[in-house]
Amino acid sequence: MAEARSRVRNYLCGLLIACIFAGCGTLLPGSAGPSVPSSASSAPNVPLVCPQPIAVDAHSVAKNNKARLQSLKRQLHDHRKRIAELETQLDALKIIDHSAAKSKSFNVPSP
Repeated sequence: MAEARSRVRNYLCGLLIACIFAGCGTLLPGSAGPSVPSSASSAPNVPLVCPQPIAVDAHSVAKNNKARLQSLKRQLHDHRKRIAELETQLDALKIIDHSAAKSKSFNVPSP
């Protein structure tokens, strides 16, 4: 029984490792790994390796987020301004429609 559990555990660990490395082109990040054959595509042969993590500077991230926030605030302001303009136009059209309907009711001849 213990031997069966050990085999199952080893199998699951191996399966987990295979799943982890399935997204990578190679098991070792330093090796060249397989490349896409040139007959399959017109692009040059590019080795398939796991992407290296990018070092992120907290200051640049904060600066970038601040710029995005300002851009979004500007867009929100522009959208609200456009909505206010459209509401003003809608109100004007309602007044015109109401006055046109009123003038029609006055011009209807009685039978």
